[in-house]
Amino acid sequence: MTAVAIFFGLLGALGAVFLLPWQVLGIAGLWIVGIGVMVGVPAGIAWHVALYLALHPRGLLHEGWYWRPMDLHDLLEPGEARPILALCYLGAAGFFAILFGAMLLLGAAVEIWAHHM
Repeated sequence: MTAVAIFFGLLGALGAVFLLPWQVLGIAGLWIVGIGVMVGVPAGIAWHVALYLALHPRGLLHEGWYWRPMDLHDLLEPGEARPILALCYLGAAGFFAILFGAMLLLGAAVEIWAHHM
């Protein structure tokens, strides 16, 4: 059921790219990218810091851990996992907002290009 909802949501977003004027797509895209950056980047940094503070004192971090921090979630204690994973998911949501906003900006650029050709 969730996959069907995601599919139709993406299909609707793709349809919006072709139905909305480029000005709306551009402004919406800029706002969504901006919000994604303002939320996602600080959350991602806070997630890395929280993961470091939780696992470093126990000696559970390996060299280069920051390149694949998702692998370390299983090492978290039950009490520390919830707030740290919340930061992870918030950072991921910000990342996907950036991608979605960029898609809208690309749609606006394609519309401008198509109307001036």
